[in-house]
Amino acid sequence: YYSGGLAGLARSEQRELVPFWMYRDAVLFCMKADPIDEVVRRINSKSWLSDQVRMAGFMAPKTMAMFDPAIDALDKDEQAFNCSFFVKPDQGSKGDHAERWLLQDDVFVLPDESLTISRREMSNHLRRKSHDLGRTLLVQELMQNSQAMRTWAGDTLATARIDTCRTPNGEVT
Repeated sequence: YYSGGLAGLARSEQRELVPFWMYRDAVLFCMKADPIDEVVRRINSKSWLSDQVRMAGFMAPKTMAMFDPAIDALDKDEQAFNCSFFVKPDQGSKGDHAERWLLQDDVFVLPDESLTISRREMSNHLRRKSHDLGRTLLVQELMQNSQAMRTWAGDTLATARIDTCRTPNGEVT
């Protein structure tokens, strides 16, 4: 919005180039706002973003579960997970507390920490973790690179990004 020069254009010109609904959240995100404000929380929510991307017809990881410390009781029983998954705080975190759990037979393995938890106990483990962190945890399907991508990207999920900006002489690159 700023680097591309949209901020310097008249509002009518901005809307001709990019409909406001496509950049509204980015503008609000850049504004100083109370982080507990509902709009800011929605903008920062990974689950909300994933839902919006899917509703727009694009691919995004499916949400398998969410664990909210304000809602979920610690002793609540839930169905066991049937596949590998990725768990992370729904709001912010910059990678902190993100974990990639792999299902092997009837046990989940967290390879980085050599930790194993039975499939039956995983929901309780995540619920306790959510309570300990005081944050909502988002559990999403595990997306993985193809074998060809893994040869150069490894286990880190490779993504594509297209950046559009203006050169110093005003051309769009």
